[in-house]
Amino acid sequence: MTPESRQKYFRMMQALSRDGLLSFSVAFASPLTIDERGITSAVAGAIAQALKKLKADPKECSIFLDGLLAAPQEYRRQHTIVGGDDILPLISLAAVAAKVSRDRLMVRLARLYPQYGFELHKGYGTDRHYAALREFGLCEAHRRTYCKNFKSAS
Repeated sequence: MTPESRQKYFRMMQALSRDGLLSFSVAFASPLTIDERGITSAVAGAIAQALKKLKADPKECSIFLDGLLAAPQEYRRQHTIVGGDDILPLISLAAVAAKVSRDRLMVRLARLYPQYGFELHKGYGTDRHYAALREFGLCEAHRRTYCKNFKSAS
């Protein structure tokens, strides 16, 4: 999907949410949490946080997840589908919400750290991002375990 089409779907999701027809939540793990606990544990914590925001009752709801993700064990009716964002529209919408929310976070981080160009590459390992890392080092927004070849900014 293009960024514009993701934005369109996200705005529709927000409208449905305002009308009480859809509930969704996006949660992030901080770079420090990812570095300290590892990506799998950090993602599991973010999933638990999102479910808590939704007030999802483990006995009443079904959870559908993409890839190798898992909700907390008390959610007995959970289904993880590899490639689920291509198969199940519900997972596709969740992927859109996550991507748009992350892209917006990266734009906000770009205001704090303009030298990195986060608004352009959204934190992905592009040539421009690597050039900025070589020139400026790591900032607080970087996951150190993913950037072992770069030093922290002075």
